[in-house]
Parts: sequence; C-alpha cells; structure tokens
Amino acid sequence: LTIIPSNAAVILQCNDAKMLYSSLNSAKIWEKLCNINIVADINNQIQEISEFYTKYEEHFKENTLFISFHKVGASHSGILFSSNFNKENSTEIQEINSLLGKTISEYTYNNQSIFELNQNNKTIFTSFQDDIIFYSSNKMLIEDAIRASAAEDKLTLETSFYSTYKTISKSAEINLLVNYNSLFEYTNIFSRKELKTKFCEWSANDISIKQNLITANGFNTFINNNFVDILNNQSAQSFDIQNVIPKTTSFLLSIGFDDTKELYNNKNKLLQQQNSFWSWNKHKQLIKDSSNVDYDELINELENEAGIFSISLTQETKQTYAFFKSKNAVITSSLIQGLILERRKYGDYNINNIKDKNITGHLFGELFNTNAPYFTILNNYFIFGPTIGSLEYVIDNYQSKNTLNNNRQFENYQDYLSLKSNLLFYLNPGKTASSLKNKLNTKQNKKIKFIADSLAKFTAFSIQITNKRNLLLNNINLFYDIDFKEEIKEKWFVKLDTSISMKPQLVYNHFSKEKLIIVQNDHHKVFAINSEGKELWSVQLNSKIIGDISSIDIYKNNKYQYLFNTKNKLYLIDRKGNPVEGFPVKLNSNTAIGHALFDYTNTKKYRILIIGEDNNIYNLNKKGEKVNGWKYRANKNIITNTPKHFKIREKDYILAERENSTTQLLAINGSERVKFKQKVAFNKESLQIDHKGTLYAITDKGELWRAFLDGNTSVINIPELNNQSKLLYIENKQIDSLPEKNNKNLIYTNNNQLHSINVSTLESSYRLSLEEEITEVKTINKLLAVTTNQKLYIYNDYILLEGFPIDSDGHFNIADIDNNGKSNLIHARNGFIYNYEIVD
Repeated sequence: LTIIPSNAAVILQCNDAKMLYSSLNSAKIWEKLCNINIVADINNQIQEISEFYTKYEEHFKENTLFISFHKVGASHSGILFSSNFNKENSTEIQEINSLLGKTISEYTYNNQSIFELNQNNKTIFTSFQDDIIFYSSNKMLIEDAIRASAAEDKLTLETSFYSTYKTISKSAEINLLVNYNSLFEYTNIFSRKELKTKFCEWSANDISIKQNLITANGFNTFINNNFVDILNNQSAQSFDIQNVIPKTTSFLLSIGFDDTKELYNNKNKLLQQQNSFWSWNKHKQLIKDSSNVDYDELINELENEAGIFSISLTQETKQTYAFFKSKNAVITSSLIQGLILERRKYGDYNINNIKDKNITGHLFGELFNTNAPYFTILNNYFIFGPTIGSLEYVIDNYQSKNTLNNNRQFENYQDYLSLKSNLLFYLNPGKTASSLKNKLNTKQNKKIKFIADSLAKFTAFSIQITNKRNLLLNNINLFYDIDFKEEIKEKWFVKLDTSISMKPQLVYNHFSKEKLIIVQNDHHKVFAINSEGKELWSVQLNSKIIGDISSIDIYKNNKYQYLFNTKNKLYLIDRKGNPVEGFPVKLNSNTAIGHALFDYTNTKKYRILIIGEDNNIYNLNKKGEKVNGWKYRANKNIITNTPKHFKIREKDYILAERENSTTQLLAINGSERVKFKQKVAFNKESLQIDHKGTLYAITDKGELWRAFLDGNTSVINIPELNNQSKLLYIENKQIDSLPEKNNKNLIYTNNNQLHSINVSTLESSYRLSLEEEITEVKTINKLLAVTTNQKLYIYNDYILLEGFPIDSDGHFNIADIDNNGKSNLIHARNGFIYNYEIVD
C-alpha cells in the first residue's frame, strides 16, 4: 500500500492469489460475467496469476496481490500490480524479473531502477521497493508509484483510507477498496459525457462470491465536501417508493432520512464548502419574491425519502423523474401553490406545470436535478416528470399496480437488500448493458463486446449506504437471477391525445421499408407512428374508422397508400397522411362493416368490396368507382362480416357471411358459386375456412356446422362446445408433442377453457385453462392470441411466450415492424401505444 499512488480509483486486495482463479470460476455468476469479452480477458490474466503464484510459491509466501486502477495523465488509464516477495529466497532483483519475463532494458527514475520486460509478447515495466515488486504495462504509472513510495502524503496516511482500511477482514478472499470520487474521474476517461460530482471517498469492503451473487460489505467515513455528508446523523429508513414507481424502472437513486431540517442544513453547508451556496440562495430568494414560496418552510413538510428514477433502457434524461415524500400532500401542495403555472386533470389525478423544474435538486442537492417541469401526487409522493405523458404513464402503472415492487425480477432480488438504509442505488444491468456501453466513447465502445441476451439474467446491481456510529456501512451486490424468465421487453411507448378503442394497424412504409403504425383515438384523430415510436403525422376525421386499414399500390410503382372506410366514406391516404386525389369517396350506402381489398391475380388490379346497410355488396375499383359486370343480387339475409377471398384448385371464392346457412360462396363477378340449403342459425362468431375450403361455424344450439364446396353440410356435436364458444381455424408448426397430421386444428372455447381438435378426425389434440373467461381468440403471424377481459396471452404452438400474460384492453397487433427478425407486439391501452419486443 505504501507504493500505490493515492489517486487509485479501485484497489483489489487478493489475499489468496493461488486460489483466486479456481474460486472465481466455481461460481455461476462469474462464468456468466465472462460473456463480456473484457471480463473474459481479465479471467485469463487471473488464471496466469494464480498459476504464477503456485509455481513460484517459495518466492511469494504471503500469496497476497494488490491490483489498483488509476487515471494516468489527463486522459489515460493504467493498472498497477504489486506484491511482496521473499528476499531470503531471491538472491537478486534480476531473478524476480526473470520469473515475470525477459529483461529488454533498464533505466533510472528518481534514483530507482525501472525494468522493461517482454512477458508473453507483451511489454511490462517493473520496479522494486525493499521487498515490494510492482509492475504495469503503463510506464508512467510505475513512475507515479516510485514518487508515491518517496512521498510524505502516502495513501496509508489519508484519514479516509486508514480509518476504513483497518475495518477489513483479511480472511476474505478479496477486499475491495473504492474511492468513489476517484472512480468517477477514472470512468470519465472512457465515457462520452463527463460525470462531475463529489460523492464519497474511500470505502473498504470484504467481497464474497456465491453462485448467483457477488457481494461486498464494509465501511466508509464522513469527509467534508462530499454528498454523503448530508446523511450525517440521519437514521436509516425503509423505502416505499418501489410501491409507486413503474415496474419498468431500470434505475433508482433514493436517500432516506429522519430529520429533514438537519439534512437540509447539511446540504447547505456542503454548498458553502463547494462555493455554490450564494447562487442557490439567490435562486431561493427569487422563488420567494416571485411566487411567495419559501423553501425553508417547505422542507419542514417533507419526510424520509427523496430521489430520482428512470424508466428508460437508455437512461435518457427525457425519461428520468425526481420525487420527494410529504408528510401531508394537501399541506405541501398549498405551500407550493405559487409555483404552479397550470393544472390539468387526468382521471382522478392532477398533473401540474411547475415553475421550478429542478425543485427536488434545489431542496436535496444537485444530484437530483432532472429538468422535470410537471408533477403529480401519488400516495403523498410528489413525482416530477419531463412531460405530461410521462406522468400519465406513471399514474397508469400505479393504478394498475404495475409497480417496481411487483416486478418479478425485482421481487426475486429484494431478499438481498437491507430493510433500512440511508441511500439506495439500484440498476438493472441486464436491461441497461447495451445502453451503458453506448455511453462509452467510440474507442472504448469498440473494445467491449457481448451479446445482450447473455446478460439478461443480471437483474440487479445495488449499493446501499447506512449510518453506523460515525461510519457509513456499505452493502454492494451484483445479482444473477438463475430462475429469471424474460418479461416482455418494452421498447418504447407513445401517449396519444385520448383513449383508443381500435386495434393498431400495421401497414407497409415503402420509404423506410418498415412497418408504419396507424391508430385512431376516440376523438377520431388518426396518428402515424414509425418503428422508433416517433409520431410522423396526424389527421382529424369526422367519424370512426371501421375495420382494418389496407396497404395498396394504386400507381403500380411500389409506393404504397393506405385504404380504409368510415360509415359513409372511403379514404385513401399516402404515407405522409395526405389524401390521394379523388378521395375520400362518398359511399353509395352507409356501412357498419370494414371494407375488403382483393387482388385476385396478384397484378395490383384491385377490387374493393363494401357491405352497405342496404345489404348490398358494392364492388369498387381502386378509384372508388363501381366495377362493371358485377352480378351480385342482394337478398334479405343480412351479411354480418367483411367478405373473405380464398382460392382452391384455381377457383376463386368470396365468402358472403350471414347469420345462418344462407351464407354464400360467390365467384369474383358476384354470381353465386355455392349455396347451402340446410337451414341452420349461427351464433355471432365469424365463420372459419380451412385449407380445403371447408367452412365451419357454431350453431345457435352450440353444435359445429361444417360446409363443403359441393354444397353439402353437416351438424356435429362436439364435447364442451356451446353457443357462446369462440371458433378459430389454425395451422400449427410441427412440434414434438403432436404428430404431423395433427397440425391443422379447430380451436374453440368454453368459458375459461380452450380446446383444440383435429379438422380431419375432430379428435381432441390439446386443451388449456385460464383464470378468466376467454373473450377472443385469433392468430397473428402464426402466433395464437387469447384475450380475457383483462389479460392477453400469446402462444407459439400452445406454449405461452415468456412475459405473458399482460394486462390488455384487447387492442393489439403483432409484426416485425423494424425488420430485425423479432416480432413486435403493438399494444394500445389507456391512451398509450406500447411497443413490446417478443421472443417467439
């Protein structure tokens, strides 16, 4: 320690260098960390070190190795290795050098020799101080160590280092010594954005490595001019913010305290020490003069928690929030009335625009500055967010109990957290690893390689700091969740003007070659959102879109437009939301059914079918004009659904679906091709068509109706099928549990049960039960989607995908929207559009 330069950011004291490699590599968590290439390289070095100490045991009897990390010069880093050797068994320095490598040259610095060695085709530099050998690949760091060995202000004489170092246990395999302030300076060498904060100085910890947990426990001290000094004399607190903030929270920094006034005074003393008190006091006075809000009075109404959190995987500022807890929300609100610029209702909650967008930072320290000009109140917590939509997201998750405490990953980790502390820092490394890598400068970013999925089970890294008799107790954990199951991955969300009652439509954007998301809110406004969650345009309509939105290339130039209808108009808009010339077209008859778009010959000679309220089928061309030669004759039997087109053995069929077996199969000119004579009434579910063109429906008596292309029909009793059942034809992929001939199935429901039968034999092939009654079943991209009143389940060959079920209003769609080979669930709920990436 006497030769380690005092600017060390981290020192690892390895007390059993011989066993270090085997100890680390016996733990699952270390094995998984080695999926990061830099950790794998370090692991190889550790193996060499352990083998070295074993091979030359007589020279290194103490078997203790120090590894320290340093900033060298203005923008470089270096690692220093140091150890004691046995002088009695080593006749001269050259002998020790020969164990490390081949000497290339020797030079003198401050009257001390430095040796340049070749070690396995790498250059290292060594030097000696009595029985201490120290070496590094950075020559300047060796020179720094030589100066440190001769300096009077050695690391061991620093108060914060000495008082904490004496608390370590040398029986621990590894001791971790961290100077947080130096660590921030050290990491600034590698990052794009500099972190400037005086947080804390030396912390001395004992490391313990278990199969799924690396933990470090120890102490650090209060030293003037550091952020943690504001926690002096504060009792540890239990944190409740986890019951309020969203389960998607990936970062949380919270402080706990029992004496708000003393904390506030400590913070002001810290500002004085940092020469920042004058500017803060000026701001406080301006607030008082302009708004009649007194922060000295306000602080007395706050209690025991304050902090910041982020729900962003990229840790972007725009998704970072601040918060503090009040004793009584009504009183606290009255004290800050003068700061409120505007108020709007969101359900049962108010969202307020506040004049001081960094109020939490001004009250508790600049570490909590978030540039958040809006706030709402949840269970006495004042939550400050960057936008109105960001707070609506927090409110929605709070009301739905989708909070961090109910996050399965966080729940699995909570047993490793102390019940009470004065500071809690939590990060989900698995969620944020890629974004943290992107925060490195270009050079460092290229050096680090890993597959994000390989780190997904690293679900928590935390630091807790707790007051213990003039010292601060540290509890540092890195957790690998062996039982982790991937929750559905939220990529982004967008808040629209109001609630949504339609399925998001996914159409082709020929410009980006990706999917465009089009959705209409309940005020009839249509929005287009790209694959990154950016709103591209919006169009106000006078009425609701009925049915689906179709992609259509009317000019045959591979540039697509979007076709849809309302009750009385047919619309065609381009990718920028502009109407195509000649549209909208007024319909000949109002309709309550969505259009059908057919391209019978795949030559873009489109036909648009509209079912009028007069029960006629109108056949239109791509300009919305009537097609000549259409022979359909309307009758009294009401058509209930959008027409469907299919082709069997080169014959085209259009299904005109009705409430009973007067259902017809038409030719493409509208003439009747197949008529079913037997009179049978159906329930209200849509008819299904199998691979042979056979039709299936459920009768009003709960029987299965089957109709063939020759006009014959049959009615069959199926176990547990009833007149409330839902019906779906599905073709599964080949799976181990089912023979190949059983991959074409009919699925039907009975309350909360789902049954699958083979279409050829009508024998049962699968069955599952849910907790609630099933309201809908459908297939999207060969995935089976099952909804209840509150939940959405997605299955791939009857296997529930990880992360499901999720809360749902039933408005969703599935596709690979950005061409990355992974399916996206686009989900509309409570006025938000969510993009989830699902593994199918």
